[in-house]
Amino acid sequence: MTVISYIIIAVLQFLILFGIISFIKYVFNLFLKNHPSQKRFFFFFNIITSLVWMVFVLLKVAHSLNDNYIIVGSVVLLITLLIWDFLKNFLFGLVIRVQYGFLVNQKINYNKNSSNVIQYYTTYVEVRTEKGERKNVKYSTLFSGSFTLVSADLFDVSKSILLDSNNHDESVNYYKLEIMNHPLFIQNNNAVFNVELDDSDQYWLHFHFNVLSTKHVLIMNDFINNLKK
Repeated sequence: MTVISYIIIAVLQFLILFGIISFIKYVFNLFLKNHPSQKRFFFFFNIITSLVWMVFVLLKVAHSLNDNYIIVGSVVLLITLLIWDFLKNFLFGLVIRVQYGFLVNQKINYNKNSSNVIQYYTTYVEVRTEKGERKNVKYSTLFSGSFTLVSADLFDVSKSILLDSNNHDESVNYYKLEIMNHPLFIQNNNAVFNVELDDSDQYWLHFHFNVLSTKHVLIMNDFINNLKK
């Protein structure tokens, strides 16, 4: 098979697959128009589509390697380097969508920034910050820093404790260790422990963290009130 004929066949196969996917998407779009589950369905549909395209490309590359390993391998390497940023964010996005599922309208924390997810795209996710700004965040940015999902069902525990001024560092470590080792404590970016020295030269430990229910809030409050140092 000549190079030209191989390219023509590959392009035709691409167009046929593209047409099939587009037709299926069009049909489902007609049936699910204005349906409340439309966005969720197409979220998973896009994941499957991405996997199909990945398999298609891998199959074409594997077939090409049988024809001329050195030339085709060099071309594949060159193309990979040229589109590395796109490929990297595409793969990270695929991992996030598979691992965390449908996150539209959910709150996330990344690099100490809280935002609500608005929409998914191939290489980035659109979010709305707490200031109301719309931003496009690449999937690789989410992976490069701390990224956690903030569930709407989480509840806050917030308290302030007066510390022993003569040994406040030890008291802080004691309270943090006891609280963070409690089975109801949720470790995420919302967990904060701060020490403050007031005008009376007294040390206070201010903290807040998340639990799963209002019942857990009561349990943790009782637990903290019974801590003595």
